[in-house]
Amino acid sequence: GSGLLAELSFRLLDRRRATEARFHLEQAFLAAGADDVRRALAVESTQLRPADFALGLAYPNPFNPATHIDFALAVDSPARLNIYDVLGQRVRTLVDAPNLLRAGYYSVAWDGRDSQGRSVGNGLYFYRLDTPAYQRTGKMMLLK
Repeated sequence: GSGLLAELSFRLLDRRRATEARFHLEQAFLAAGADDVRRALAVESTQLRPADFALGLAYPNPFNPATHIDFALAVDSPARLNIYDVLGQRVRTLVDAPNLLRAGYYSVAWDGRDSQGRSVGNGLYFYRLDTPAYQRTGKMMLLK
């Protein structure tokens, strides 16, 4: 037959390595009863897919000269990740995917520069992930 056979859940110990994470099933067994256990003939491997949308903490924070921002998309979705100053003005767009960005884990670096490539000043900055189903904001501090 076809359809969902099993659903496995894993917890990542280091989210920064989520995009590299893979698992491979060597073998699987199917049981229709105690006396009817069979080995599955083919088992496909897959990449990890997040169960929920998420926006991680910037790291390092405070930062100089760069920081990383992790986020997760539970389903294929349009996504935008912007950096804002304390006045709410957009400083830079790090991710702009108006079409679909594939479900998965992502890590984006920000080098403390604005959209024209100029270094921004010391201070508090906000990063915001926007998708149709999820919106979150985080804060980070640039110290030179």
